[in-house]
This record gives sequence, structure tokens and C-alpha cells, in this order.
Amino acid sequence: MLKSLCKKKEKIEKQGLTPIKKILKELGGWPVLEGNNWNDTGFTWMESMYKFRMAGFRTNYFIDINSFLINDTTKTLYLNKPSLGLELSREKMVKGAKHYIDAYYKYMVDVAELFGANQSDSLLIELKKSLTFEIKLAKISQSSEKDLDDTMIQNRMKVADLQQKFPSIPWQEYLNKLLNPFTIQQDDIITVGSPKYLSDLETLLSITPKRVQANYVFWRAIMNSVKLLTEELRMTKSNYDTKISDTTSLERWKECLDISIHFFEKIISSMYVRRFIDENAKQNVSEIVNGIREEKYKIFSTINWMDDETKKNAIDKAKSMLHHIAYP
Repeated sequence: MLKSLCKKKEKIEKQGLTPIKKILKELGGWPVLEGNNWNDTGFTWMESMYKFRMAGFRTNYFIDINSFLINDTTKTLYLNKPSLGLELSREKMVKGAKHYIDAYYKYMVDVAELFGANQSDSLLIELKKSLTFEIKLAKISQSSEKDLDDTMIQNRMKVADLQQKFPSIPWQEYLNKLLNPFTIQQDDIITVGSPKYLSDLETLLSITPKRVQANYVFWRAIMNSVKLLTEELRMTKSNYDTKISDTTSLERWKECLDISIHFFEKIISSMYVRRFIDENAKQNVSEIVNGIREEKYKIFSTINWMDDETKKNAIDKAKSMLHHIAYP
């Protein structure tokens, strides 16, 4: 269903940008489109993430939330640095790779104008401020020596401790709203990829006008949606992709397929395995893998540079390893 809706080019062209512009309006409106009618009274970056999540948009524009495997049986939530709109290393973005940044800025302006923004100095200034904010995000989210020195254990903390260290964000509410229907409690353990980034993010957000923050989050949502919209917008993206990477956008059907796989990876993989993987081939591979396992046990048992306790731990670790063949 998702793929077929994505591929309905005629319907998409007929509707144009009306559906997504309506959604943007309901989410509070993109300031560059709303102009003087945009009001920052009800805007916070957190509330925008809650609304975007409910509307089906990504929410990793400031903080990326993932799961992290601690051991064979336990996972923890992992708060990571955000994704960025410009597909360029953070170091290059901060140092100012002019060719790429100029192309990205032009892409922002072109998309805004296709959405109906008035061509004016005001538009250019607003989008330049949004770009500057993104570059600042890139700067504070660069990996530092401290990040490399910190271990995952050192950065694990309860939600209550997270609240004490970074008080401007209501962490329990934030996590619960973005992870609904999962429920996070104050004593749940969270792994923080870079405490320094969260501290710097608090500072950056406190000095950045709400209008700039809003322009940034709406731009990121629109940027992620372009490949699903009209051919004119898709061509604009294709031209941009060519400038920064000498590649072109995928054909619409391939884009739709990629999107379907992204959302339903396990289901699609399972269907593929059931249809195309021969049971005898799976059995043959299983026998090969089991043979390798047995050989590993023999090697660990006979090597002379490990003491007995280390050998036992190595063998126990090897035995605990799971092998997924023709999975899922």
C-alpha cells in the first residue's frame, strides 16, 4: 500500500503541494511561508518534535534516540548527536566547504520558492540564519577528544540524573512522547553518547530565536519529504545531488521501494527468505557454521598463550554467540 501510494505520480502531480502545505500549517506553519503571520508564542522545539512525530516526520533534528546493546540480553536507550540536513562531514561543514554549503543554501531557497515563499531579501536572510544555526549544530556535535575518552559506562545515567544535569529539557516527558507507547520512568537507565553535546545544545537553543529554530525544523521536515512530492521538486533535489556528489536521485519507483524497505525491513526480508531461500541451502550453511563453531572451541582449548580461566571465558563467549541464517 505504501509503495503503491508513493508511485501514484499522476495523483501527486494533480494535488501538487496542497496536502503537505496543509500539514505544515497544522503543525504551526513554516515561518518563511507564513511571514508576519507566524507567531512564536506557542512554539518550542520540543513541542515541534512531539507534533512532527505524530504527523510521521522524523524527530532526530536535535537529538537522535536509538537503542544500544549492553550485553547479550540487555539494551538501553542511547541519546546520540543529531542528523544534519547537509550530507557532509561535520568537520567539513564547520570549516566551511564553500562549494557544498553554497549548493545547500541555494537548494533551500529553491525549495522554499517552489513552496510559495516570496522571492525577497527577507527570505534569503531567514534561510541564511537557518543555515547558520545548522552549522552551529554541526560544530557542537563534532566528536571531541573527551567523547573518545568517555566510555559507555561513564555516560550511563538514570533519567532523574539526566534531568539534573540538563534541566532545560523535561526528559521523562520528552522520551515518553517520542517513544509512545513505550513508557520511561525516572529510574530507567539512559546512555548518553556525548554529555558535552547536550550541554552545548542547551546553551545554543537558549540564545537562538524561536523563529530560527522553527525555520530549521520545518526545513528539515520538508527536505526529507521532497522525494515524495512533485516532479519539479524532485528535479530540484536531483540537481542539488549532482552538485554535491555527482549522483542523481533515484527513479520514483526505486525511491518508493527504499522507503518501504526502511519502514518494513524485517517483514520484507522475511517474505524474501520464505520465497527465495531453499531449505536445503539453509541446512548446508548451518552445517558449515556449526563446523566453524566446533573448530573455534578446539582452537581455544589448545592455544598456549591463554591461561585456563581466559580459555574458559573465551569458550563460554563463543558458545553464547547466536548465528542467524536466512533470517528473519
